[in-house]
Amino acid sequence: MNSVTVRAAVRSDFEQWLPLWNSYLQFYHTDVPIQVIEATWDRVTTQGGDHRCAVSEDEAGRMTGFAIYLFHRSSWAATWNCLIEDIFVSEGERGQGVARRLLDKAFQEADIRACYRTYWQTDETNKRAQRLYETVATRAAVVQYRR
Repeated sequence: MNSVTVRAAVRSDFEQWLPLWNSYLQFYHTDVPIQVIEATWDRVTTQGGDHRCAVSEDEAGRMTGFAIYLFHRSSWAATWNCLIEDIFVSEGERGQGVARRLLDKAFQEADIRACYRTYWQTDETNKRAQRLYETVATRAAVVQYRR
């Protein structure tokens, strides 16, 4: 694995993050209005909020991936839950441990908050990601509904 650095995103990372975000949206065949993208970036780079964004960088300082996660209260525990809402690694960096490092960053912060549960989802056809996820977590037996 190449040398990868994982750190918290900062406001000035936007120009490097945006192409990755757009690739992520393309992977899921969806669009998000720029106003929402900018609001999301504001949430994940404002200190003290419940949203976070970890980014990965290669040896040259190029951003190679990100994980967006948020903390919320649980009705099943006195502590927090951590939802890893988005995780993406650029195609050329996949299979090199980058996603695992991004997950580990979220897990570390969840542990600091003594989270009751850290959870995430992926598309049922995303078998490559599922191979990783099944090494770090247990698949939940739930069905998601949306409105």
